[in-house]
Amino acid sequence: MFEKNSILVFSEIVAQVSVFMFIIQHVKFFTLILSVL
Repeated sequence: MFEKNSILVFSEIVAQVSVFMFIIQHVKFFTLILSVL
């Protein structure tokens, strides 16, 4: 039971981190476009 819970928490953390990295990549891309303009 504890292992199942820890796996769920771990997958949730991984999902949040991947979303965070996705947003950071888009922000970098957006600032790159703005700097070109």
